[in-house]
Amino acid sequence: MVLESAECSEERKWLVRRLIELRLRVQELRETSIEKAVETCVVLGHHFKPQKLYITTSSPVYCDHCSAGIWTMLQSWYMCNDCGYSCHMKCMSNIRRVCVHVIASEAGGYKYTKDICPEKGLSAQAYRCAECNSKITFKGGWIEPRLCDYSGLYYCYRCHWNSSITIPARVIRNWDMEPKRVSRAAHQLLNLLQSKPVLLLEELNEKLFSLIPDLALIKRHREEMQMMKQYLIVCPEANNQGLPWKTGLRKHMIESCGHYSIQDLIDLQNGALQIELQSAYDIMKNHITETCNLCRARGHLCELCGNNEIIYPWDTTALMCNVCSTVYHRKCKSKQNHCCPKCLRREKRQSTPKKVQ
Repeated sequence: MVLESAECSEERKWLVRRLIELRLRVQELRETSIEKAVETCVVLGHHFKPQKLYITTSSPVYCDHCSAGIWTMLQSWYMCNDCGYSCHMKCMSNIRRVCVHVIASEAGGYKYTKDICPEKGLSAQAYRCAECNSKITFKGGWIEPRLCDYSGLYYCYRCHWNSSITIPARVIRNWDMEPKRVSRAAHQLLNLLQSKPVLLLEELNEKLFSLIPDLALIKRHREEMQMMKQYLIVCPEANNQGLPWKTGLRKHMIESCGHYSIQDLIDLQNGALQIELQSAYDIMKNHITETCNLCRARGHLCELCGNNEIIYPWDTTALMCNVCSTVYHRKCKSKQNHCCPKCLRREKRQSTPKKVQ
């Protein structure tokens, strides 16, 4: 059936998704006992688990399908382990929303990062809710259309609870962190991806780094920390201390210097990210330049001026050659017309013909 369907069609995507669900189900039945296996139900990518002992302490729980309240101590209800979708047991057979974890996995992150609220109008939806397909219109009636600021689609009150959250496209285009009203499905998706580093900010909007000084500073610190990481990963003492991973910094900040999450940008706006990053930066730098003799020994001496000062690639007064990675004083290299002596020696050796013995 999968091969008979058209390539990249919605039918093939549904068939592949269903095939994966069935295979996972078979694997679960093989690995677990029958009593435990029947507890988890898979519906449209959701992995529902019965909430037998779940007791709410902060806020009530509402069904994501019918929007009615759930009496957690009296009614039988299920919650998705991946996206948090909650519903009555009686509503499980009528679910229409695909798990946002599946949607995010297939899309590789956000779908709308360039267009702010790409609204097409209610007529483009045939005056029906984008999720449950119920009739909605602005001309009277109890079902009032509600616009999702993320997808630009209209929903009924059951599928749109007026939940507010920060919109990625508004942050990337306008640096606007103000929460906007979105549909329930979009809220679950944005909430799932809020802490995931899926934004390549330089590719999406490079001008942000020139317009926002704090963002440019964060970028420079992350680039310097990538250089420090090359020292720490080969240092036995740093490995015993858990550096650079146990510095209290978010893992993706150390793994790369280009990926950001929406939560990173929100924390940058309120100043929390700068404090966290500066603390990790100081710990890593102090280990290399002050504490560890092995890391200090891997520092560089400028061969142009013959100074005994130890310099590192991330120093503001230093400059590293992009070809051979040799470090010089910035002023010294500028006097040499930015020519690297080590690279010149290599070129000379390669151009000199070898003597035949």
